Amino acid sequence: MLCSQCHVTMTKEQTYDYSADVEQFLVTSWRCGRCEGQIEEIVSHPSEGRAPRRIRYAVRPWSEPAGVGAA
Repeated sequence: MLCSQCHVTMTKEQTYDYSADVEQFLVTSWRCGRCEGQIEEIVSHPSEGRAPRRIRYAVRPWSEPAGVGAA
């Protein structure tokens, strides 16, 4: 996976799954080593033998450096 900000290869941080009655979700967290950006990739695995699908990328907000945004 490439970082959307600086376009370098991201490192996989952790993976976990969540099972519901109808679907199973696989969540993978990625971190950029250059800008420290994080992305979570969420993939849905429906029951009944249907194909898995990527739901979306959830981008975590970056924290602002001290003094930024202060009035």
